[in-house]
Amino acid sequence: MGNKNKYNTLYYLSIILSVSVIVFSIFCVWLFMTTVGKPKVNGFENAQTVNVFKTMINTIPSAVYLILTALGIIVTPFLAKWRQKLRDLVEYDENGLSKTHGQFSQLSRKEREAIDRQKTLDAERILSATTFKTICHDGSQNCHEELDRLIGLQNVKDRIHEMEARMDYEKKAESDNKDKHKRRKNNRTQTLSSMHMMFYGKPGTGKTTVARIMTGLLYEYGYIRKNQCVEIDGNFFNGLSVGESSKRANMLITKSLGGVIFIDEAYALLSNGGGQEVIATIVKAMEDHRDEIVFIFAGYEKEMEKLVRSNPGIESRIKYHLHFEEYNLGELKQIFKEMAHEKNLLVSEKLLDAFSNEIMYKKSQPDFGNARTVRNMLDTIIDKHAVNLRNGSITETDRYKLKACDF
Repeated sequence: MGNKNKYNTLYYLSIILSVSVIVFSIFCVWLFMTTVGKPKVNGFENAQTVNVFKTMINTIPSAVYLILTALGIIVTPFLAKWRQKLRDLVEYDENGLSKTHGQFSQLSRKEREAIDRQKTLDAERILSATTFKTICHDGSQNCHEELDRLIGLQNVKDRIHEMEARMDYEKKAESDNKDKHKRRKNNRTQTLSSMHMMFYGKPGTGKTTVARIMTGLLYEYGYIRKNQCVEIDGNFFNGLSVGESSKRANMLITKSLGGVIFIDEAYALLSNGGGQEVIATIVKAMEDHRDEIVFIFAGYEKEMEKLVRSNPGIESRIKYHLHFEEYNLGELKQIFKEMAHEKNLLVSEKLLDAFSNEIMYKKSQPDFGNARTVRNMLDTIIDKHAVNLRNGSITETDRYKLKACDF
């Protein structure tokens, strides 16, 4: 406050000096012209101040006025630079922004509304409300039942049961001894610093499904205050400039506070031009908002290791690592029958045999998608089943039964 007052005083003083020097220089020019044109002044004979000006003009040589005028001209640029420097200190902050116009509260209502509209347009361009609604999903409502119904993934289930036991322990410990543990706030347990996770596995091994189940568990035990899972992939920030990528990341984090952010194929962040900046933004949020949000990263194990190495802050903040193994033939057959049953369809044994032979071949291919491949095969079979039903290859009695001729 003291420096501000000092700079204000000096600034106004510089304005007064600048104006004074200019006026004085003009006055000296007038006196010089008067002494050169008229050695003796008669124009002031009837004025009361005539004696002062007559004495000044008639006794001081004209060369003096010329020298004073020259000094005024020389000093004026230096005073102007000094005044500009003081003006910058008084009117602008260290970032070169106006202290007056940069203060939102000092703007008119019309100006504030215009700025708000512009901010809304910028926010919609970077991360629209429609886009966020599309990627925002509810966590599991019956997480325990859904976890038990998962086909395969026994090692993942065992790890989740361990995590659940720890969460239950912390919740009861907090309830039993509130003097040693932080109190609950907004329905969220405060005893654990973070629950960030890393899911390793190939496509179609249930990572997204487990992420929603974990969201439900975290909400049930109070580690998040919203049963919400925001699901994106590593390409979510593509097509934006470096600065806009970090803005989208910050907006995504702000809107997702209180829930879970699930980033599938997270290693794809490295291929984005602003990927490193996005990763740095996420790592910072993992620390700054560790009590408000949980991040789950997912993808191939080798590629995920590259992501971890790209920023040491990731590894130090990940608490749990879950490995999703590929499904064996028996599990794939069971998944196929479960998917068909969900569509109220039965599966014949001959069709199941044909499916087994085909899925084993696809399993040997590098682009095999596990449950995702099974779903695509089922859709193709249903398409053929509909055609066979229409052309009479299948009777009406087998309308809801998939047969070998549908394969």
